[in-house]
Amino acid sequence: MFRLPYNKFQKAVEIITLVLILCQIVYCAVFYPQLPSKIPTHFNFAGEIDGWGGKSSILVLLAATIGLYIMLTVTLFFPRLWNVPVKITDQNRGVVFKYVINMVLWDKLLIVGCFFYMTYCSVSSVAMGWWFTPFLLISVLGVTFYYTIKLFLIR
Repeated sequence: MFRLPYNKFQKAVEIITLVLILCQIVYCAVFYPQLPSKIPTHFNFAGEIDGWGGKSSILVLLAATIGLYIMLTVTLFFPRLWNVPVKITDQNRGVVFKYVINMVLWDKLLIVGCFFYMTYCSVSSVAMGWWFTPFLLISVLGVTFYYTIKLFLIR
């Protein structure tokens, strides 16, 4: 296990992600006392509210956000366990690590941002909109496919 050094861009993406998590925590803390006893807990594919639960369910969303962030962050500490489509050599190690770190950082940012939006929609009792699920899938999978293709093209 070792810590890979971040470049300035990677540090910026990590900081933005952490700020979003802090904003979600503050948002939940500020609005929790004012929440009604039942809040939206599930949205269908069209983004419409189709499930309700107790107000403490907002804490589950917050815990899921933090849990996903931690799990994705921990993966960066174990580069030897990464499953990449190319053999890592001394010549390509820097580029492979850069691509994988960028992919994980972008995915963390997108996931945390989407979970913050889900929290906002639950607290505000508003529909997420039809565009949310396609955006989440296309953005996270798009980042993953983009960096996977870049890894395949390494020579």
